Amino acid sequence: MNDTIRHDKDGGFTVIPEKVMKPLKFKEAAIKNTDIMYSAISRISYNLNSRLETFVIEGLKRKGFEFNNKYELVNFIEHRCKREDNTHLKQITYFIDNEPFFLHDYNIKMDLTTIIDGQNTTIKASYGNFAYLK
Repeated sequence: MNDTIRHDKDGGFTVIPEKVMKPLKFKEAAIKNTDIMYSAISRISYNLNSRLETFVIEGLKRKGFEFNNKYELVNFIEHRCKREDNTHLKQITYFIDNEPFFLHDYNIKMDLTTIIDGQNTTIKASYGNFAYLK
Protein backbone atom coordinates (compact mmCIF):
# COMPACT_ATOMS: atom_id res chain seq x y z
CA MET A 1 0.00 0.00 0.00
CA ASN A 2 1.36 3.45 -0.95
CA ASP A 3 -0.13 5.80 1.62
CA THR A 4 0.80 9.50 1.50
CA ILE A 5 1.98 11.36 4.58
CA ARG A 6 1.11 15.04 4.84
CA HIS A 7 3.04 17.05 7.42
CA ASP A 8 1.02 19.57 9.40
CA LYS A 9 2.21 23.06 10.42
CA ASP A 10 2.28 22.12 14.10
CA GLY A 11 4.77 19.29 13.49
CA GLY A 12 2.22 16.50 13.33
CA PHE A 13 1.30 14.48 10.29
CA THR A 14 -1.72 12.97 8.56
CA VAL A 15 -1.74 9.66 6.74
CA ILE A 16 -3.85 9.74 3.59
CA PRO A 17 -4.66 6.26 2.28
CA GLU A 18 -3.89 5.58 -1.38
CA LYS A 19 -7.58 5.09 -2.18
CA VAL A 20 -8.27 8.73 -1.26
CA MET A 21 -5.44 10.04 -3.47
CA LYS A 22 -6.95 8.91 -6.77
CA PRO A 23 -7.41 11.87 -9.12
CA LEU A 24 -10.90 13.25 -9.44
CA LYS A 25 -12.46 14.04 -12.78
CA PHE A 26 -14.43 17.27 -13.10
CA LYS A 27 -16.18 16.72 -16.40
CA GLU A 28 -19.51 17.84 -14.95
CA ALA A 29 -17.96 21.07 -13.67
CA ALA A 30 -16.41 22.03 -16.99
CA ILE A 31 -17.74 25.30 -18.37
CA LYS A 32 -18.64 25.13 -22.02
CA ASN A 33 -17.90 28.05 -24.31
CA THR A 34 -21.57 28.12 -25.29
CA ASP A 35 -22.53 28.68 -21.64
CA ILE A 36 -20.12 31.59 -21.38
CA MET A 37 -21.38 33.08 -24.66
CA TYR A 38 -25.03 32.65 -23.62
CA SER A 39 -24.32 34.38 -20.33
CA ALA A 40 -22.48 37.22 -22.05
CA ILE A 41 -25.20 37.70 -24.66
CA SER A 42 -27.86 37.68 -21.93
CA ARG A 43 -26.01 40.42 -20.03
CA ILE A 44 -25.52 42.46 -23.21
CA SER A 45 -29.21 42.10 -24.06
CA TYR A 46 -30.26 43.20 -20.57
CA ASN A 47 -27.92 46.20 -20.73
CA LEU A 48 -29.14 47.26 -24.17
CA ASN A 49 -32.81 46.90 -23.19
CA SER A 50 -32.18 49.03 -20.10
CA ARG A 51 -30.58 51.69 -22.27
CA LEU A 52 -33.53 51.58 -24.69
CA GLU A 53 -35.91 52.09 -21.76
CA THR A 54 -33.83 55.07 -20.61
CA PHE A 55 -33.95 56.59 -24.11
CA VAL A 56 -37.74 56.16 -24.35
CA ILE A 57 -38.22 57.77 -20.92
CA GLU A 58 -36.02 60.66 -22.04
CA GLY A 59 -38.16 60.98 -25.19
CA LEU A 60 -41.27 61.19 -23.01
CA LYS A 61 -39.61 63.89 -20.88
CA ARG A 62 -38.78 65.88 -24.01
CA LYS A 63 -42.50 65.83 -24.82
CA GLY A 64 -43.28 67.14 -21.33
CA PHE A 65 -44.24 63.90 -19.59
CA GLU A 66 -42.55 63.06 -16.30
CA PHE A 67 -43.47 60.37 -13.81
CA ASN A 68 -43.07 60.04 -10.04
CA ASN A 69 -42.71 56.27 -10.08
CA LYS A 70 -42.59 53.21 -12.32
CA TYR A 71 -46.34 52.55 -11.84
CA GLU A 72 -47.25 55.95 -13.33
CA LEU A 73 -44.90 55.33 -16.26
CA VAL A 74 -46.33 51.86 -16.99
CA ASN A 75 -49.92 53.14 -16.70
CA PHE A 76 -49.17 56.01 -19.11
CA ILE A 77 -47.55 53.69 -21.64
CA GLU A 78 -50.38 51.15 -21.45
CA HIS A 79 -53.10 53.77 -22.05
CA ARG A 80 -51.53 56.43 -24.26
CA CYS A 81 -48.58 54.90 -26.10
CA LYS A 82 -48.14 52.41 -28.89
CA ARG A 83 -45.39 51.27 -31.19
CA GLU A 84 -45.29 50.21 -34.80
CA ASP A 85 -42.64 47.77 -35.97
CA ASN A 86 -41.64 48.11 -39.61
CA THR A 87 -39.76 44.81 -39.93
CA HIS A 88 -38.82 45.45 -43.56
CA LEU A 89 -36.87 48.59 -42.59
CA LYS A 90 -36.00 47.26 -39.11
CA GLN A 91 -37.47 50.35 -37.47
CA ILE A 92 -39.81 50.80 -34.55
CA THR A 93 -41.69 54.06 -34.16
CA TYR A 94 -43.08 54.92 -30.72
CA PHE A 95 -46.20 57.08 -30.42
CA ILE A 96 -47.96 59.15 -27.76
CA ASP A 97 -51.64 59.64 -28.61
CA ASN A 98 -50.89 58.62 -32.23
CA GLU A 99 -48.12 61.22 -32.55
CA PRO A 100 -44.60 59.82 -33.15
CA PHE A 101 -41.99 60.82 -30.56
CA PHE A 102 -39.19 58.24 -30.82
CA LEU A 103 -37.63 56.19 -33.62
CA HIS A 104 -35.49 53.11 -33.10
CA ASP A 105 -33.58 51.84 -36.12
CA TYR A 106 -32.81 48.38 -34.75
CA ASN A 107 -30.19 47.04 -37.06
CA ILE A 108 -28.68 45.02 -34.21
CA LYS A 109 -25.04 44.08 -34.56
CA MET A 110 -23.08 41.86 -32.22
CA ASP A 111 -19.37 41.45 -32.71
CA LEU A 112 -18.80 38.05 -31.15
CA THR A 113 -15.06 38.43 -31.57
CA THR A 114 -13.89 38.44 -27.99
CA ILE A 115 -11.14 40.72 -26.76
CA ILE A 116 -9.35 39.28 -23.77
CA ASP A 117 -7.31 41.78 -21.78
CA GLY A 118 -5.97 40.21 -18.60
CA GLN A 119 -9.03 39.07 -16.66
CA ASN A 120 -11.51 41.10 -18.72
CA THR A 121 -13.30 39.75 -21.78
CA THR A 122 -15.08 42.20 -24.07
CA ILE A 123 -17.84 41.49 -26.58
CA LYS A 124 -19.23 44.46 -28.51
CA ALA A 125 -22.86 45.00 -29.49
CA SER A 126 -24.87 47.76 -31.12
CA TYR A 127 -28.60 48.04 -30.62
CA GLY A 128 -29.04 50.31 -33.62
CA ASN A 129 -29.68 54.05 -33.79
CA PHE A 130 -32.18 56.22 -31.98
CA ALA A 131 -33.84 59.52 -32.84
CA TYR A 132 -36.10 61.79 -30.82
CA LEU A 133 -38.91 63.05 -33.06
CA LYS A 134 -40.57 66.48 -32.85
